[in-house]
Amino acid sequence: MNRRDIAQLVALVLGVVAAAGGGTYAAYAGWGLWPAVFFAILFAVGVSAPWAYVRVLLTPLGKELMGVAFLILAQLTFGAGALVRRDDGAYEWGRLREDADGLFTVLADGTEVRFAGDRGDLRTVAWAPLAIAEQKTDRNMDRLTVGDSFETERPDPADGGESTVKTPRALADGGASGWHIDSAKLHRWVEGSAGAGLPRSGLRKALEEEGGENRISTLVTMVGAGVLLVLGFGMTAIVTLL
Repeated sequence: MNRRDIAQLVALVLGVVAAAGGGTYAAYAGWGLWPAVFFAILFAVGVSAPWAYVRVLLTPLGKELMGVAFLILAQLTFGAGALVRRDDGAYEWGRLREDADGLFTVLADGTEVRFAGDRGDLRTVAWAPLAIAEQKTDRNMDRLTVGDSFETERPDPADGGESTVKTPRALADGGASGWHIDSAKLHRWVEGSAGAGLPRSGLRKALEEEGGENRISTLVTMVGAGVLLVLGFGMTAIVTLL
């Protein structure tokens, strides 16, 4: 740290100490001992909040716990949600909507993602229906579609790959005329994915990453305002009783 940084740090510490001392003295002079004690405690909590946020909430465990908490809150608030794996690999949560063509959600960039089926087909997550899908564009479908490297044969999984079988092409629903899927690429991509490890990793990653139509940020603001309102009411009531 250079001298300028040290001077700023010293000034910050002195300012915090002065504010704590002045506020505590004012509370003691105006209302007595216990209001002064409550003020000192709440002031210490407020000053340490940024450190706690960085050291606790930004850890992997803290992110997962907070992600789960706000996912539950978002699901209960909007009644139904949509979790989309975007074409860049990031996960985004948004409100599940419905029109004459079926279920859909709108990503932060304005892109619309459709879901097959209806609400009755959805699994319940956090006590509310949750639709899960992957955004399909040329960006992430190229790894599965037929291209110049289309393979006409692939190892036969029935005998452990000792022989080969012909590779057919499949037509997937997407794009103007659909994507032609290379089944050999699809086989390599899903090989070994029958266990529960991948879904668990995907859910953990989704909960740790930020996303959605800024709705979770709105919820954070709403929850924070509600907490401050409750704390303010509680402090007023305690001071009045004292």
